[in-house]
Parts: sequence; structure tokens; C-alpha cells
Amino acid sequence: MIEFEKYKLLIRNLYITRLLNYITIIAEIMAKDESAGSSPIDSYENSNGYSIVLKNERVEILREQKEVGSVLLEDVLGVHQVTQDDGVKLVVHGFPKTKKIFRSEARSLMKLVVHFDSDNTAEEWKKKIIVQSRKVIQEKYDWYQGKEPSADPRKYLVLINPVGGKGKAVHIFRTQVQPLLNLAGAECQVVVTEYAGHAQSMMKTFDLSSVDALIIASGDGLLFEVVNGIMERPDWENAITTTIGILPVGSGNALCASLLYEAEEEFSVANATFQIICGAVAPMDVLTANTVEGTKYFCLLAAFGIIADIDIESEKYRRIGELRFIFGAISCILRKKAYPGKLSYLPKDAKLQDTISSVADSQVTSSPKEDGELVVTNGVESPTNETSDNCIESHHETPSKTNNDVSEAAANPTVGIEVNSVQTGPPTPFMNKLSEPVPSNWVEIDAEFMNISVATISHLAHDFFNTKQAYVGCGTIYLLYAEANLTSRMDLFKLMDRMGKGNHTEMNFVNMVEAKAFRIEPSEKSGILTLDGEMIPFGPFQAQIHPQLGRVLGRRLKRT
Repeated sequence: MIEFEKYKLLIRNLYITRLLNYITIIAEIMAKDESAGSSPIDSYENSNGYSIVLKNERVEILREQKEVGSVLLEDVLGVHQVTQDDGVKLVVHGFPKTKKIFRSEARSLMKLVVHFDSDNTAEEWKKKIIVQSRKVIQEKYDWYQGKEPSADPRKYLVLINPVGGKGKAVHIFRTQVQPLLNLAGAECQVVVTEYAGHAQSMMKTFDLSSVDALIIASGDGLLFEVVNGIMERPDWENAITTTIGILPVGSGNALCASLLYEAEEEFSVANATFQIICGAVAPMDVLTANTVEGTKYFCLLAAFGIIADIDIESEKYRRIGELRFIFGAISCILRKKAYPGKLSYLPKDAKLQDTISSVADSQVTSSPKEDGELVVTNGVESPTNETSDNCIESHHETPSKTNNDVSEAAANPTVGIEVNSVQTGPPTPFMNKLSEPVPSNWVEIDAEFMNISVATISHLAHDFFNTKQAYVGCGTIYLLYAEANLTSRMDLFKLMDRMGKGNHTEMNFVNMVEAKAFRIEPSEKSGILTLDGEMIPFGPFQAQIHPQLGRVLGRRLKRT
């Protein structure tokens, strides 16, 4: 009897849950109908009795004043005019979210079709819908409110890393991305990178004004190349504001995962493509890093310890995609290596005037300019030896330098660095030279670490959090570190599991601080360091954040 009552209760709860879902759906439909009642901007009725109505936030197709189809303007992919034997028609392609009874919302393709009595009228309506759609998206999601929206086709330079992820980046682009871009009417110049550093070399001279955005089809490594190429340009200050879009066809995909998470979208190539097509621009932080081989720039992540080892040592499993990180994690956890060194950082709430006094002697020098302006250098040593080729190697395409190759540079941070006497990148007033002690108001931690992770975004991979507090363009460095003597192998397995949920920061051995700048000084002579998933020469390095210096395509609500 008890069992019967138990199952009876479960069945009743199931029906209640289903009823609540139905009520939610009905409420959303009613809300949609209410919003649909706003006065139309324009309308057109054809000779067959069908009407198209353009409202402030949606476009509707009516038959005898009854709606037969509609789509929110912010969900419009593109509009096409088609002329056939039976006349001219307008096709509105949408990518709306649809509510499911037993699952979360998911986007799916749809289209609205209406016939017009003339080509000119159809062309006018095509432009009206595109402009109003872009206006709605700009007002709701664009952080910069740029130029007045137009119906002109958007132009993209698409950079594809052919060996990203499982090596199927080109196939994914052609089968999943390009069809959506075609529906949007985009004009694309596609470049498949041929060697490590190809994108970086291209960015040094490419006419960025010829495109609306750079689209990166890769993991996070190709972004590293693109940003470093841009920052080597004489016009870097303007070039770094070039908008960048991300397609998740690599292994890590941290930036794309963060953008989709913030937009409350499922992680998928289609949703990432839709974010690009929407065209809303959001800020992205850029960091200046001083390394043993000179200045580099990155936007997302830096790592020393078990996370860096997992990232690089799992390269041999690249063909299995993101599963490679699981195999790499198991191997590194079982090994349980400690990583001795020193972590130093400048707390987020530190004031510039508190830091500048201890930095001034090493970083600010008198300028020969007549107006007495000060020239700020990047905190990197002056050259004492021959110049390096300044070529950044991407570990996903060609072998990185071995630890032995960089041991001399690690021992002497001034080897192979050539620094101009005039600042060529953003100033770094919070950092001393790499060979000097950190400023007195920095916090220093000397320990044997299990891991040090640095991030300005929420995710390390699409199913792996760094911290939910971070978001793209937040202007803050989030430092997470754990000491080796406080963690067991079981702790590390639990840590990896909880990083998938994002609640790992609640574990008692995980420390998180917010910073403006940091320095990592490994005690050992060889090991692994990464910036945006790319291996850099081993040795001391430091970085400072430049809040919202870059631009990225991301459909997310504007933050105050």
C-alpha cells in the first residue's frame, strides 16, 4: 500500500510539472501576442490577400488579418528577394528559439514567404526589414552604438585553422557555417592558414578597413596569432578595435563558450555563427605580457601548473577533440606533480598613484620631445645580445620550442629581446621590468603550487569553468591558485568535476583573487607555460590588463 501511494504521488507530481510547463508556454505566447499589438511601422498587402507587417520588434505575415507566421527582428538571419515564373517573392529567414515541453529552448531555422506585385516594392521591403532588424539588435546588444544601420551586405575575412580540434575545421565551416552566412547575405573572403604564424603575418599588413569583422574558425590559439599580428602594426591603436568573431571548431573554445554562456545560448557552431551574423559588438580585454622572449599579447587565459600541462600534453590526443582534456587530466592527476615558484599580483583595488612611485625609475624616462611628454616603455629589458625573430609558434601546427631551447633565455631574461625606445603598445604603468622586484604594493606568494590559472573570461573550455564571476570585457584578471601540499589526488579529481559545474571556487584549497597585473616566476628550469592555450618559452613572465581594448562579436545584454 505504501508503494502504491508513493507511485501515485510521483504520477501526480509529473502531471503538475507538465501543467506548469503548459502554463509557462501559454503565458509566453500571450506576452508575444501583447507585444505584437504594437502599432506597425509599415505594412503591405498583395493581390492574393496576404499582408506583411513590419513592427518595432517583429515582422508578421497575415492572411485576412490573422497571423500565419512571425519572427522577432532580433532573430532574423537574412532577407532574400526571389524572382520566379510565378512572380517576385520575399523570403525572411529566421533563427528563433522555440520552447519545448520537456527540454530547454533551442534555436531552429524558419522562413516567412510573401509575394509582391513588383520587384521595386520587394527590394524596398527587403531593405526595411534588414535595417530595422539591425537597429533592434544594435539598441539591445551593441555596447558601442556605432554607425547608423544599413542594409549593405556585411564583409568578413574568415581565417580557418585546418588542424584545429579534430582537423575538421574546413569541413565544419563549409557544411555548418557557410550556409548560414549565405542566408545572411554575407560576403566572405576565406583564408585557410598554411603554417604556424600565418595569421599573425597576415594581420601585420592586411587592410582591416576592407572588412566589417575578422572571423576566426579555430580554437583560442588562432586568436592569439591574430591579436599579436595586429599589435605589431604601426596603427595598432586603431587596428585593435577591429571586431573579431569566433567560431568554435578547435579543442578549447574558451572565448566562444564564454560568449554563448553570457548570451544564455547553447554551445554550438550554429549559435556561434548566429552571434556573428547579429553583428552586436562587445568589449574584450587585452593583456600585455612580458616574457623571456619579449612582449606578447593575449586576451583570455594564462596557466602554470596542472592546467597548462593538461592543455599541452594532451596534444597527442588532438584527433579525439575535447575528450583529449579528460585523458590529459587523468594522466596529470595520477602523476601529481608540484610546481614550485612565486606568484605576485597587484590587487584590483590598488591605486595607480600607489604603484607608480616604485615603477617610475625603471619604466618612465624623460622624453626628448619639446612639450616635456613622458614616454612609457613596456617593462621589458633593453637588448644586450642579438635580436630574436619575434615569431610566435602555434603548438597546434608545428612543434613548439623544447624546454632546452629556451633554457638560456629563462636563465637570462634579457637574451634575444629588442625593444624600441618609443612605446609601440599600450603603457604598462603597474609593472616593473621583469628582472626587477615587483612594486612594493604587490602581494607575493612563494610556494609549491598545484596550479595557477589566470583568466578574464568565465570558461576554460565549453564545459569547463574558470569562474562564473568573470565575463568577456570585465576588465579584471581572475587569479585562481592551489598549493600542492593542500591537495590530494582525490581532491584534484573532485576539482576537475566541479570545474564542469563552476562551483570549484567554493573548495577550501582553491584561492581566487581579483587583480590588475600579475607575475609568475617558476623555480624550475623547464616546464610549461601557456597564453591563450599557446605554449610560450618557460621562465618568469608578467602581464597587465588593458580593460576593453579589443572588440568581439557577442549577442549579450549590455552591462552597466
